[in-house]
Amino acid sequence: PSSFFLPKRKAQDKDKKEEEQSRETVLEALALSSLHSSIISVQEQQRKIRNERHKWLMTKTENPGLTTVCDQQLAQIEKTEKRLIQKEELMEEQYQIITKKQQEH
Repeated sequence: PSSFFLPKRKAQDKDKKEEEQSRETVLEALALSSLHSSIISVQEQQRKIRNERHKWLMTKTENPGLTTVCDQQLAQIEKTEKRLIQKEELMEEQYQIITKKQQEH
């Protein structure tokens, strides 16, 4: 009698596995979308900080008396730029890992 239920159980297991894979695919797509948006946001922040750096370099050139203040601002900007670059690299790495995983499916 137990062999009678085997095909039904296999079909349920198969359905469950397909449902799991489908859920995983949706989650991966959401993760990619979110990462993509975050990468674009970081790139926008990088553009703004480059503009800020340019502004302070121009101020330093035009106002030699403000060299100390400008140098302090430029040092802060450099730290921010490095942090944003690291953040972008990490997100791009995560994006590639998920993309590779999707291609393996």
